[in-house]
Amino acid sequence: MNIFLSYGHDKFDKFALRLKQDLEKMGFQVWMDVDGIRGSSDWEIEIENGISVSDWFVIIMTRHSCRRPDGVCLDEVSYARFLGKKIAPIMMENVRPPLCIARIQYIDMENHFDPEKGEFDEAAYQKQFETLLAVLSGAAHYGREGEYETLRSRLMPLDNDVYYEHFRQNFYGREKLFRYYREWVTGPSPLLWLTGNAGVGKTAFIAKLAEDHEEIRAVHFCRYNDSDRANPKRAIMSLAYYLATQNEEYKRLLLELRDLDALQEKSTDRLFSYLLIEPLSRIRNPEGMTVIVIDALDEAMQDGNNELADILASRHKLLPKWVKIIITSREDPVLRRKLSGIRPVSFEDEAFADNRSDIHGYLEMRLQSLQIPGLDAVIRTLQEKSAGNFLYAKTVTEDILSGTLELRDDTCFPDGLAGIYAGYFDRMLQSGECDFRNDIRPLLEILCAEYSPIPTADIIDILDVDEYDFDIVK
Repeated sequence: MNIFLSYGHDKFDKFALRLKQDLEKMGFQVWMDVDGIRGSSDWEIEIENGISVSDWFVIIMTRHSCRRPDGVCLDEVSYARFLGKKIAPIMMENVRPPLCIARIQYIDMENHFDPEKGEFDEAAYQKQFETLLAVLSGAAHYGREGEYETLRSRLMPLDNDVYYEHFRQNFYGREKLFRYYREWVTGPSPLLWLTGNAGVGKTAFIAKLAEDHEEIRAVHFCRYNDSDRANPKRAIMSLAYYLATQNEEYKRLLLELRDLDALQEKSTDRLFSYLLIEPLSRIRNPEGMTVIVIDALDEAMQDGNNELADILASRHKLLPKWVKIIITSREDPVLRRKLSGIRPVSFEDEAFADNRSDIHGYLEMRLQSLQIPGLDAVIRTLQEKSAGNFLYAKTVTEDILSGTLELRDDTCFPDGLAGIYAGYFDRMLQSGECDFRNDIRPLLEILCAEYSPIPTADIIDILDVDEYDFDIVK
């Protein structure tokens, strides 16, 4: 079995080497960057290859390895999550775990090694080493005994990994917006509302922001087609859990609450106060600024209502001053009315609208490996056809790199997102996979007639089709 061992080249080097040797004695193949020669493209390729062939990714969490934004281990663990690797975190110092793995239970080896003296507490180390072996071999599941497990089972945090790892890959640009964020987070305003049309890159920006800024302590991604993510109570509970992984005093205050087993019985408004406003207001040592992020607030609709937006509009000012909130959404008239006292900042605002130059840089970064004549002209054409939409640039780039889209001349490039989707339809229908008149058109008619998102089960009932047949069309 192959193991990638990630560590920070800090005062815990001796521990990392000991762990590597002990694992190898047990028959594991351990890849570890012993030399610490970082920064070159060859080194990055070697790291990626080491993670790619690993069965497990073991990360030693210390202040140095988990620092944001410069901790190289964070890039490594993000890549491991992107590849779907099994991860075993080891806590060596009392640090905030990276948000992308905050839900994963860690093995506690804090105080098992004295880095100043280079000495091990052999009995404690051996006990936890046996736990690690059992986890790696699949003989046992490890858990955070007591406190974290109590909160995890009651708060039921939602897994954000797919959003962090998918959207942060190949991120490029947005420097003006990052500067605006840094000014806002040190200013008086308690809430930042970012708006933009579909495909402009809101979620990618949030994923990158959370990766680079340690004051961001909790993130929730709303999704209209996911009943849990659109549920305001689940959103509040999940945010509370992630905050607890980043602030010890807040964690202790949550554990003192008497109604942890009856959270869903509370109203959404009461839950926001019970889990967020009241315990956060009692914290005496806030450890700097804390930022909570809610992405795609417009998609938190249930039964035609957006309770989460209502509560944020009416209650966010009751949070302590060291707690700030960022929300993102599409341009939405309902939210405009609910959040009428807040001025939204648009991704297309002239002060931040470097979309076209960012897209040009993104295309250069992704397509520079292509050995074709006239690449500069290709990039200029794609930039123009994108009309400032990052989703277009990302999609068409992936189609080019995968060979789905052949580079012949300017006419081969689709015109905007509509052109991309039209091309997908043409290929699907020409392949004979579906009958447009009998399979596709009835579904499109329902979608065009419905004002709001419609559940899959309702569509199946309307069409009176078998769910397996519907999966083919979908």
